[in-house]
Amino acid sequence: MTLAFFRRHRTMFMVLMVLSLFGILVVGWWGNVEQKLGAWFGSRGARRVVGSIGGESVRIAQVLEFHNDLRRAVLADITWRVGLNPQAKDPLLRQGLFGLYLQVMAFRYPWFTVAAEERPDLTRAMAWLALYQEAQRYGFEATEAEVNAYLEDLQKAGLRPEDIAAAIGRVADGQPQVLLEALRKELTLRSYVQWLAEILSGAVDPEVRRVFAEIDERIKVRLAVLRASDFLKKVGEVPEAALQQQFTRHKDFLPGGSPEGFGYRIPDRVAVEYLAVDPKAFQEQAAAKVTDENVRQYYENVKDPEYLVKSEKAEPPAGAEKGEAQAAEKVFRPFEEVRDSIRTLLVRRQAEALARECLQSNVAEIRSAGKGIDLGIWADGRRVRHEVVRGLRTRNQLAALEGIGKAARGDETFAAHAMALMELLGPAKAKLSVMEMSEPFRGPEGEWYAFRVTEASPSHQPASLDEVRDEVLADVRRMETFEIARREGKELFEAAAAKGLLAAARAAGATLVVSGEFSRRGPIPEAPADLRENHLLISECFRMIGENPPRTLVVLGQDQAVVIAELMDRRPPREAAFKADRPEWIVRVGQQLAQAALQQALDIGSIQRRMTVLVELPESEKKTESEDDVGGE
Repeated sequence: MTLAFFRRHRTMFMVLMVLSLFGILVVGWWGNVEQKLGAWFGSRGARRVVGSIGGESVRIAQVLEFHNDLRRAVLADITWRVGLNPQAKDPLLRQGLFGLYLQVMAFRYPWFTVAAEERPDLTRAMAWLALYQEAQRYGFEATEAEVNAYLEDLQKAGLRPEDIAAAIGRVADGQPQVLLEALRKELTLRSYVQWLAEILSGAVDPEVRRVFAEIDERIKVRLAVLRASDFLKKVGEVPEAALQQQFTRHKDFLPGGSPEGFGYRIPDRVAVEYLAVDPKAFQEQAAAKVTDENVRQYYENVKDPEYLVKSEKAEPPAGAEKGEAQAAEKVFRPFEEVRDSIRTLLVRRQAEALARECLQSNVAEIRSAGKGIDLGIWADGRRVRHEVVRGLRTRNQLAALEGIGKAARGDETFAAHAMALMELLGPAKAKLSVMEMSEPFRGPEGEWYAFRVTEASPSHQPASLDEVRDEVLADVRRMETFEIARREGKELFEAAAAKGLLAAARAAGATLVVSGEFSRRGPIPEAPADLRENHLLISECFRMIGENPPRTLVVLGQDQAVVIAELMDRRPPREAAFKADRPEWIVRVGQQLAQAALQQALDIGSIQRRMTVLVELPESEKKTESEDDVGGE
């Protein structure tokens, strides 16, 4: 019966078989065509011109290839630094090979930009691509043999083959040639930059002498300091009109924000309350959680390199072939010697963790209970403390609070997070609303804090003079006293021209200070603490050299003081010391000059001007190209 059914419908089955065979052929054909079409359309995106260097068009594929190669080189550098540091026996060797290498690392292409998986900033990437092409034109292109020699030098310094293999696997998908090409570009740039540093580091003799004189030349001075605050008794009643005028001129500026340094606008302020948890209250509980096994495990995990005493090549065994490599023999501090310190460390960390867990649990309960709940309910007087900061505070006032003022969460400080509420008034979204509990913030001693803003007052103009009368009155009085100080200082300076500063100051009842010797880089010994490192005062003191009489009047508006200085003694630069140390000074000054010149030569704008680098993409598109546009890596 079944056979008869197939016989009756054999035409239909033949058609189905032919269609099936045709379908198989079409699928196979489309697999190849799809890849070709994808490659073609992708290459169209990769061929897109994004700018020019020296008049030559630059395509997105070139920029991405260059950026990815530099990223591979940087990631390899990071991997090898971790591998080499514990291995190299000589600290100076480690510093020489990697400290200097990483500091002068070729193109100064920022690590966070190169190592990121995101698309590059085309303006920056094209500038460094231009620098690479410039290095190639000047013959600095590294060869594969030079890259291999560089890797051999690293291995001699202690880099293990597995570290090189790890870098190849991590950044080059297991393809050594890909990493070699990335390192070749990096070494090319590094050689070029080092050459730039060498040719820019020639220090001319006058510059060397000038820097030497800054340190070696010394003077001794006599100072008479007249402070504005010393003349408060000479200021009478301040008229209301003067106060109103001062207030009107500066009421739109925040404190210190006007050109004259005044300002009466009320800054952003908030009131806060917080819970504080001290890890010391959890010490006993933490000590019970830290076992001997935990201490031993920590020792094993960190002993290399934390407790490494020395690392030496073991003697080859008898019968070993000459030159056979031997593993380094490492000696560590005994476990018994460091056991107690490890336990103390682990207990402290455990106590901090328990304190944070306690506070985090309290925060979760408070959030579920609602914003109006009283925080004092969670204060037990022993582990958890509740504090209310009375009154509205500015950011600086919050940062000055004892304990919580120095607390932070990652890179963000407590004060910054609390003041973020003010962002509600701007384009940014606030991180915290009124009566909302924050996440735990850690203090400098390991304590934990969680806070909430109970009231917020955005920056605003004072309603009237009366709101800031005390500040305005103090500023007006300071201006008047400073004017008196300037007038009396001028009179003292004129009297000193007739009979010397010592006699003139005694007659005027002014206090004198005789300094110790100091150089142009200061500080001024024996001078008032707030003026010892005042650069204007130091430079004016040295300007007296060669003047007749050697005396000067210095008005310090920011410090609200007037200083009359008189040169007492001078020790000129010692020629013998300069000649003896001249080679060292040439190197020191040459490095300073080279660093400044190199910074200018490698500035993105400088490279763009020198190489005529143009980016044709609009600003909005430079950092947001889609995968379809760029065609992938």
